[in-house]
Amino acid sequence: MSTIYKKETKTGKAIFPRSDRNSTLDFTRDRLEIVYDVFTARDGNQQQDGAPCINLVFLHPSGMSRVIWEDYLQDFFQHSTSWTVGKIILLDQVNHGDSGVINKNKLGSIYDWSDGSRDVCEIASKELFSQNGDNNGFNIVIGHSMGGFQALGCGVLYPGLFDLIICIEPVVLMKNIHNPENVTKIPIAFHDGLWSKMTDQFNDLNHFEKFLCKGSFYVTAQENVRDRISDFEKMTLENGTIKTKMDKYQHMITYLCLRPYASWLMGNLRFLTPAVVCLYGEKSKWCPKENRELLKREIKNYKEEDLVGADHLVTIENPELLSAKLCEHIKQFLKETPRKQQRPLTAEDRLKRFKYLYADLLKQRVGRGFPKV
Repeated sequence: MSTIYKKETKTGKAIFPRSDRNSTLDFTRDRLEIVYDVFTARDGNQQQDGAPCINLVFLHPSGMSRVIWEDYLQDFFQHSTSWTVGKIILLDQVNHGDSGVINKNKLGSIYDWSDGSRDVCEIASKELFSQNGDNNGFNIVIGHSMGGFQALGCGVLYPGLFDLIICIEPVVLMKNIHNPENVTKIPIAFHDGLWSKMTDQFNDLNHFEKFLCKGSFYVTAQENVRDRISDFEKMTLENGTIKTKMDKYQHMITYLCLRPYASWLMGNLRFLTPAVVCLYGEKSKWCPKENRELLKREIKNYKEEDLVGADHLVTIENPELLSAKLCEHIKQFLKETPRKQQRPLTAEDRLKRFKYLYADLLKQRVGRGFPKV
């Protein structure tokens, strides 16, 4: 147990209704839930006065869970001279981790990635803003792979919620077998390769641990990260067999449902207003180069960086490198971004502010010229 921060695990409502009728087995009745952790500083471990406050929300990739981010917490809470931490939120999407367990008998055959963004906005808006709307901190969402897609989706759906979006190896544009419905369609060989890494039931603990170390997506993970994942994922059934929280069918469904939701995101990237930083593994070949080119072309306030020696799964393979880079980019963002208003506005402040804003609006929106269609 950390002496620096404390954890509270909560369950919240996912958005309802879902965007696709096949997201749940009974579209009109099944309401899904989200399990998430909220980390805050322990009493006596608050950072120094005057440092800007940040709130962080972390989004996991396909097939993983919120625990992959726990090794990053210490670094953020210990940057006492750079910022004060308000809240750090780690969540499991509806068909992953603990959320997947409690939603098990409701989940259908579609996972709309953009619903994942909506769920994040639902949880974050309640956690990061008080009942009277107060939030003097900078809200930052960080997502890996599918989580990167969903972080970008948050910026489209709810432009005022997050000030900074950081994506690690975001998956948006992937190669696809052409089909008139514009849905994800993958080659049989690719499906079979993925399926071989998605075993979710094991005869015993030895069988489970052997698979995790030699046959799963976690083979290249740092040992301490893999141990944490092992402790979180394994559920021992009454007959002594082991089952993972990540159901193999829901795991595959996630891979099969990028499109058409990617088309929605690609069409809206140009409307993103928060600052966006994309971090790419130097050695990664998971996404085609067109994915990166698209994001660079369409997002206005965009920065990118290659992580030397890193691959697609940098989150679990090299957390020290990634954590340092995340802290570096957040520090730079805070340096470049004006401090948020700290005190409530008086009646006089409000009048002055409105006059200033209205004059600025007229300057931008009224001018000489002839209107055309």
